[in-house]
Amino acid sequence: MYSSGVRRLRAAGEHAAGVDDAGGGGATMAPGKRKTGGVRRQLMRRQAAYAVRSEQSAEREQMSAGVAQEMFEHIEASRNALFGLVRLSRLDVNQVCQYKSASKPCTSLAECNENFREKTLLQFAAELKRYRIMYALIRSGADPSVCPEIPQGLDNVREYVQSLHSAVAVWITLVVCNGSTAAIHSERDARCQICSCSILPIQLIPCLHVVCSACFWKHAVTRSVFEHVTCPIPACGSNLRLDGEDREENEQVSLNASSEESTAQQSKQKWLSLPPELPAKSPKNKSWIRPMSPAARARWLPFSSSALCRSGRNQLLWLAAEQGNRLLLVSLIEAGVDIDAVNDAGQTALFIASWRGRVECVKVLLDSGADASIADPVGILPIDFESSDWSGRNWLMNAGTPEEDLTQKQFMEWLVDPSINHASAGSFVLDGFVPESVLTKIDLILSRLPVVAPCKSESLHNERAFYCDASGFVSAALVRAIRQAAAFLGMELPVTGVFAQMRFLIYEHAGGGLPAHNDLAKTDPVTKQRSGFTFVLYLSDISKGGETVLLSSVSSSPEVMAMIKPKRGRLLCFPHASPHEARPVIDTPKILLRGEMFA
Repeated sequence: MYSSGVRRLRAAGEHAAGVDDAGGGGATMAPGKRKTGGVRRQLMRRQAAYAVRSEQSAEREQMSAGVAQEMFEHIEASRNALFGLVRLSRLDVNQVCQYKSASKPCTSLAECNENFREKTLLQFAAELKRYRIMYALIRSGADPSVCPEIPQGLDNVREYVQSLHSAVAVWITLVVCNGSTAAIHSERDARCQICSCSILPIQLIPCLHVVCSACFWKHAVTRSVFEHVTCPIPACGSNLRLDGEDREENEQVSLNASSEESTAQQSKQKWLSLPPELPAKSPKNKSWIRPMSPAARARWLPFSSSALCRSGRNQLLWLAAEQGNRLLLVSLIEAGVDIDAVNDAGQTALFIASWRGRVECVKVLLDSGADASIADPVGILPIDFESSDWSGRNWLMNAGTPEEDLTQKQFMEWLVDPSINHASAGSFVLDGFVPESVLTKIDLILSRLPVVAPCKSESLHNERAFYCDASGFVSAALVRAIRQAAAFLGMELPVTGVFAQMRFLIYEHAGGGLPAHNDLAKTDPVTKQRSGFTFVLYLSDISKGGETVLLSSVSSSPEVMAMIKPKRGRLLCFPHASPHEARPVIDTPKILLRGEMFA
């Protein structure tokens, strides 16, 4: 059936070359080639990013007075290259330190007090408008709410700022820093107009209201990251901006359509004037260099370098609908987009917004003339998500909960011992836990999907069909299978959920396979959960070739950890960081469903 090569590595704790501990995947490497310095640095950055996200770097190195002084000097001199993620992930970037600027001698007692005032690296970079360094610090876990009065920072602020786009994260940090400086030097009463405290007051623009840091961030973290940042005083609600920032840039784009044509028709005419794709060598811009509010970024994105073609605009349209980014959606429709375009999974923006429950985006799309009669490939309509009982209107859900097919022998095996220190640890395979009734439905789903040609190399000989499990049918079946296996074993398995985006791989011709590689982690655009496991559900029986092989490394002579033979209904799960390959297919067709799971 399959051979399990559970072996301990020679040195405990030794990770195979090319394996990314962050679960983010590594580059595919040709046999016999060693990793270059660039690949090693890329892996180190991924590991550092994972450590920051998972707060594994909570116990960071405290900066001595000398190191802190050097860091402040690097900020003052704009030495951007010295603020790399790997280095910053090891330092306590939220440490409050004192800095004396040699380039700014004190001319008064007030200036001396300001120069010697304790501050964080992020606050100092914001004062000097070192935008690149600000972004580097935020990415490495800097918390803009940390100050001498609040050394531990405020709840959820760090996570909120890291969830923002880099340009917006820098912008909102500047709003706080500049507002704090304005409040300190203002002759007005520097007390919060909400709670009356005087801890780190912030003077807001344009309303000039004064609020404390705690009240500002408490209000900010409860709002969508894609909406205007507003004054927290309920009676005000003004859209905030930086001093000197264009007021119009921070306002929402308005949609205007003539009586002769609908908004959707006008928008599509503008979209048709764009080239289908970008040239092979097109200039790229880095938006985070200039701080932008959510509204300003929404105005800018439709005209960014990647969106100056039809495919780029459509990608932004689907992303805005899924994220619930109403500001961007309105800007895209005004700039020009095909509002009824379908993505690889056959879904329109209206379908995506309805599925994700983005009520404001649904309203914008319908008001703009989006076609509500366009169903996805399996027949689900956008309106189906408005009803709590729509299963009777869709063939996929008519069967209800699949019957348990216990005619197959149920079997589960750990392919790589979960207790060993290796990237493949915790890989397992299930047989007989996915009923044939479910597999038949999945076959029907595949029959309705458009199939696309190989996207990387013709030598791989595999076609793909992209599927989004909006109904939750496949996801529920896989989770149910894993829970049944866990109950069967009397233990917990390391995966708990399935990402909706999946893809079918179809090998119609002999010789198709995949070289040794690691998989990349994905982040759900709505829940922000990151995947940790890859699943493979085999939909055909193969007697020769086509095995999935878990390897000790992606080097030229890796050790085989486990070899899994394709069998209909077999479910394979392994960590993204696990090196693996697909052996060339001999018998055809080899058909499988592949996707991501989270723990």
